[in-house]
Amino acid sequence: MQITCKDRSTKKEKVIELADNASGLPIQRQRWTFKNGKTLVDNELQSQNVTDNTCLLIKDLGMQVSWRLVFIIEYLGPILIFPFARLININRPLTFIQKLGYLCIMIHFIKREFESVFVHRFSKSSMPFKRLPINCFHYWILCGVMISYQLFSKNYTCYLENHKYIAVILFIAFLSTEIMNFLTHLVLKKLRKPESTTRGIPYKFGFDYVSCANYFWEALSWIIFSLIINTTNAWLFTIISVVQMYIWAKKKHCLYKKEFANYPPTGAQFKLTSSKRVLVGHTTSGGPALTSFSQSPSGFNNPISQDLIGIVLTVF
Repeated sequence: MQITCKDRSTKKEKVIELADNASGLPIQRQRWTFKNGKTLVDNELQSQNVTDNTCLLIKDLGMQVSWRLVFIIEYLGPILIFPFARLININRPLTFIQKLGYLCIMIHFIKREFESVFVHRFSKSSMPFKRLPINCFHYWILCGVMISYQLFSKNYTCYLENHKYIAVILFIAFLSTEIMNFLTHLVLKKLRKPESTTRGIPYKFGFDYVSCANYFWEALSWIIFSLIINTTNAWLFTIISVVQMYIWAKKKHCLYKKEFANYPPTGAQFKLTSSKRVLVGHTTSGGPALTSFSQSPSGFNNPISQDLIGIVLTVF
């Protein structure tokens, strides 16, 4: 396709132009790169040294599915599987811990469905459809099938049955982490306008101390859940989830440091950051638009309290 690079023309405009072409592809299936493999971003083409003679490669990404739909399908698995597993054993009464574990699962995934529909905003609109079964395997099989199988088994026993007060305390802690996780998602939502890929630095609800507080509270939530029901499959799912979130958090932390020059260099994805937090806007050209600082809450500015918090946070 011949591209005419006019002043201030953008990648998005050219993608739409290609989609309108008789032989063009839907926008979601297009990936634009330079010959050297570098991806063309959705900024002004001239700012990326694109001229009328620049060779751009366009790849067909295949059938796509929206990220919002991916999340909805993923989290729907446990919501359907756990009640089904319970119906199979409907004649056998549940113990206190089984009821508590069942309740934790339903609370968590109903919350995630709500967030997927009303809260989350996505930097990418879609992913390849062929990856959907892989994404669903984590929640449908590892969580939905494997955890429910052990939780509702007639041979299930748990040490907390004789210490219900500990189970109640853990359940309250679980609810607290779920609430904190929800609040971090609201913070992230406010940072990104609809249909925007701009990025900013979040703060409050744990973001003052860790780069990815949403993952931190999520990790705590699954650890507490595993402590409550104490099954091997629950711990397996938790370990896999926490490791994956650590990888995502590490990448996000590196992106923050790369995109925002004043991002605290001592901060880490699951470690205590500097007592000053960078709040940065983001321009379309990739540079910071606004920089300001907010101090940590009173009581956390001294080295001793920072070390204590750091010990707790670095466990994960």
